Order: sequence, then structure tokens, then C-alpha cells
Amino acid sequence: MTNRFFIQKLLHLLASGLSMTAQRLPFLKQLFPLLPGSPGGQFAAPLVISFVGIDTLSGASPSVNPTGGSTNPATGNVDETFAWLFRTIGETAKSYSVSTLPPGLTYTFGKPISSITGSPTTSGTFEVQIVGWEEKNQRGKKTPPYTFTLTVNQPASPLEIWTESFWSGADLDDPAISGPSADPDGDGIENLLEFVFDLDPLGIAAFPGTFGQDPQDENIWVYTLPLNPEGREMIKFQELSAQNGGEWTDLNLAASDAEITTTANSITLRMPISAAPKKLIRVVAIIGGGGPTTTVFVDSGDDWKYLDDGSNQGTAWRASSFNDADWDSGPSQLGYGDGDEATIVSFGGDGNNKHPTTYFRKTFSIADPSVFEDFTLNFTYDDSTIIYLNGAEVARENIGANPAFDDFANGNEDVTVSRSLSPSVFVSGSNTFAVEIHQTSSTSSDISFDLDLIGNPP
Repeated sequence: MTNRFFIQKLLHLLASGLSMTAQRLPFLKQLFPLLPGSPGGQFAAPLVISFVGIDTLSGASPSVNPTGGSTNPATGNVDETFAWLFRTIGETAKSYSVSTLPPGLTYTFGKPISSITGSPTTSGTFEVQIVGWEEKNQRGKKTPPYTFTLTVNQPASPLEIWTESFWSGADLDDPAISGPSADPDGDGIENLLEFVFDLDPLGIAAFPGTFGQDPQDENIWVYTLPLNPEGREMIKFQELSAQNGGEWTDLNLAASDAEITTTANSITLRMPISAAPKKLIRVVAIIGGGGPTTTVFVDSGDDWKYLDDGSNQGTAWRASSFNDADWDSGPSQLGYGDGDEATIVSFGGDGNNKHPTTYFRKTFSIADPSVFEDFTLNFTYDDSTIIYLNGAEVARENIGANPAFDDFANGNEDVTVSRSLSPSVFVSGSNTFAVEIHQTSSTSSDISFDLDLIGNPP
């Protein structure tokens, strides 16, 4: 009897202590230190989250505390370093799902501070969603979603800044006056060349540079042109001669008898006077340095929405307009059974009766697909896959067209495939991949999925 009474007393004291601790937690939570901001950087506030069903507090709700000069919405610039820090307060998350990141930014998990960092490659406005999870691999109970708006701006180019220094108002909006091919002062030199050769587009000038014999060698012509350092990457050289059929072709300096040198502020062309056959050489200025660069729009490790409950989704889930807000999300590679997954999806709990199909979706943005020559689609799958883009099939491996949700694959183990896609299959703005992965049998040990998409310049 004495022992029973003693144990009951201990339990009573323990329960009372826990109750008092729970009551004091709202005050203890206010003692968390603020995160310091890095001078000159863009940092957001900690993400303050109470885990539903985990935290001993009741009635708590997520909130954001700006710190270090950070704001929500946040802003960044294309090709410039960006950083955004966050954390949970009340219960430390063991994993996060972060979705709708701009291309070029990546999420990194940390304890207790996680981050979104990188250099965005695409302009636009992005609604970035963050969910904290009680367990690793986005498992267990989770926080309410937290969303912040990130606007990525395209900084003005050196040519745009130069143009705005000479024109404003209606003249700035009139391509016949301030456009790259316009010649408002009528001196025969277009605005783009005025910029490259560091001239005044509003003042009539003789053709720039100096031309004559080399004072050290009478057999050499020397032509020196002024050069705007901001236009250095916009120029190339071409030649025309009978040898190339009378067509302007890009100059191969290694095979030419011309000698071209550039400094920060000048271009010098040296060429034999008696060169035969005769040929002409010109400087060509190209806006944008000759076109777009290779751009990654979807990268391995990016977040994907996924549905792993074994349900029949029919065909509606393939459309860009489909609402996947209730789906889970996590970074690729996604799957189970191999040990190399960043996100482990569920097979249903019965190892002898696994789900035949798992669904994945990702939305991304392309400002203008037509500026790219083509796109490279790389994808890893196990055991079969069908990939849809904006509702239309663009790739299929090891399964027939339009399979039922409970159809199994024909085979294959963790295969990576590359496909070339035409710019015509994309739309300007928002695009959506929808992917289904099928198991090879109800007892198969694993599935895998990963994908990246690269835009290739002309």
C-alpha cells in the first residue's frame, strides 16, 4: 500500500510540473534570440511556427518576425546573390518542404536555421511556400503552410542605362528615335554602334577611329576604333572575300592574316597592305552578346508535389490548371527502397501490396521559350513513367499509352533518359510537368523519380 501511494504521488507531481511548464512556454518562447542580418544582404525573418499536435501550447499560430532589414514580400535580381533564412520556434523542424522556388535558388536544411540561397536566373514573381515537418523526409505532423512573395527583377542592361541617359518620355518609348537601329542624328551610325564605339548619338560625327599606315612598318595598315567597355562582350568580327564566296562570315583569327587586339577602351586592327586576295573586315555589334545562355529551368533537387495514397486520379491531374494544393511536396530524387532518395514516398504500408502508381507535379516559368534552340529533358525513373507537359504527353517509357492507375510497368531499374523538346511545346510564363511512376509489381522493392530541364541557346 505504501509503495502504491508513493508512486501515485510521484505521478501527481510530474503531471503538475508538466502543466506548469506548458503554461510558462508562451513566455519562454519570447526569449529566442533574433537572427542577425548580413550587411548588404537580403535576409528574411525567422519563420515562427507552432507544430499542430506536437507543441504543448494551444491556440498558437504561425507568424513572421522580420529581422536584419528583411521584408515579406522579398526582392532580388537576376544573376545576383540572394539569401533568405528561416526557422521554426516552439518546436524545431526536422525537415521542410519548400516549393515554387525561382530557378537558380536552392533550399538547404539546417538546425535550427535553414536557408534559401543562390542567384535566380529567371525574372518574375514567385509565391514560395514553406512547411515544417515533425520528422525527417517530410513525415509526421506538419505546420500550417507559410508563404512569402519573392519578386525577381531583371536589372537594366548597360545599353538600356546608356539609352536612358540620352532620352526620356515619349522619345525613350519611340524605337525610331532611341531604338538600337535608329539614327536620330543622321550621321550614318546607328545607336547600337554609337553605344559600342562610345559616341554621342545626338551629335553628328565623322566615322570613328583613325586609319593609316603603321609608322614602324609601311606594309601594314592600322585601324584603331574607340570602344565602350560596357559593349566589349557585344562585338564580333566578320570578313568578306572571294575565298568565302563573297559572304560575310565570322572571322577565325587563328587562320587570318589580320591581327586584332582589344583593350578596355579600344580595338586595333592590323592588316598587310598587299594582302591577296583582297578582303573586307567589319565589326558587328549584337544585342545581348549573341543570344540567351544555357538556362536550367528544373534542376535535380528541386521540390515536387506528389500524391502517394494509391488513389485513381484519372486524367484531370495532368492539366496545368489542376489544383494540387493538398498534395505533399519534397525535393528530388523522390521514391523509396534504394536509400538515395531526398524524399521518401509511401507505398501504402503493405510490402506485398504496394501502390501501382505514384503521381508527381511541378510548375515552373519560362519567359520566352522561342529564344531557345531546343530544350534537353533528362529524367530518371524506376520502373516506368509517363511525362506530361501542360497536359500533353512528351515522354513515355516501359508502359502503354493512357494506362489505368492500377496497371503495372513492363520493367527497368533506375534508368536515366535524355530527350530533346521543341520550344513549341512550352508556353510563355507558367508551365507544368505532370509525371506518373508505375511499379513493376505489387511486391517490387523500389521506385525512383528525378527530372531536370535545360534550355539550349541557338
